[in-house]
Amino acid sequence: MNIPNRVVKIASKINQLYRYLILVSIAVGGLFPQFGPFLKPLVPYLTAIMVAILTMTCTKEDLLRTIKEPSSIALGLILIFVLTPFLSYLISFFFLRSYGEIAAGLMLVSSAPCAWAVGIWTGLAGGEVMLALTLSVTSAALSTVLIPFLMALLAGAYVNLDVFGMLKDLALMVIVPMILAAIIKSKIVKETKETNPLFFATSSVIAMILGATVAAVVLPLLWSQGTEISLVSLIVATAIQGVLSFALGYTIPYFVFKRDLRRSITLTYATGSRNNAFAMAIALSFFPVLSALPSIIYLILQVIVSSLMLRKFEKMRTPN
Repeated sequence: MNIPNRVVKIASKINQLYRYLILVSIAVGGLFPQFGPFLKPLVPYLTAIMVAILTMTCTKEDLLRTIKEPSSIALGLILIFVLTPFLSYLISFFFLRSYGEIAAGLMLVSSAPCAWAVGIWTGLAGGEVMLALTLSVTSAALSTVLIPFLMALLAGAYVNLDVFGMLKDLALMVIVPMILAAIIKSKIVKETKETNPLFFATSSVIAMILGATVAAVVLPLLWSQGTEISLVSLIVATAIQGVLSFALGYTIPYFVFKRDLRRSITLTYATGSRNNAFAMAIALSFFPVLSALPSIIYLILQVIVSSLMLRKFEKMRTPN
């Protein structure tokens, strides 16, 4: 597949600037809330398309590497689906007990799989990129079952949940697109290295649309309800959640399980980073709209902490 260099350069630039563009899209959504009611019904379809496109970037070799890294994969999944969700439960108990919908939203974003951008941050920091990509694919597939289970277990006291309905809809939003994309890729797209920037850029644009949708739907409701105190509590709770997730994501692999620096870097970003666009989509599809707010706050914090961790890892890799 021959793709013009200009198109590839534009796609690569979108990927490089994604962490800033996603914030801009949220601001735009907040400024133009009239588009919220139009965009919200499209969220499940946009999510399915995003999952399918990201699946197109993976190869059989990427998945087979799971066999070679079973302990690191297992440790990463435990950090993603056990440590951070239960950490959010404890933090919500102390800071957000009076705000059930927002507490559920923090638990939701903390239970979401790691994002594809983990591979980019891992590469910049000198970590094991293939391990990051394998964790992204594996956690995305498992999230269809684990997110409903975790939300029923942790957030059932805060919001009413249709667990089986969520399982069914998440399967349609995640598993089915992944299978269809894998089939299409095996039949049509044989080589993905050239097309990967386009796939990533397309998924970035969809994530920006989801971010704008959440802002357009949630922010006006937030201001109208006058939840200034809950917003302060949410920012504090989210800051603690994010900082501890990144810190424990590094400390546990590096000091407790004695992983080398490259794998510890990967597990740090896989633990602390969350697929905020996916969490926003789930919140808008299955929860009260205010539950999507923690995903916005966590996204902003995630960019800041990821940048700080990048500086730390660059110093660690630089000889004195």
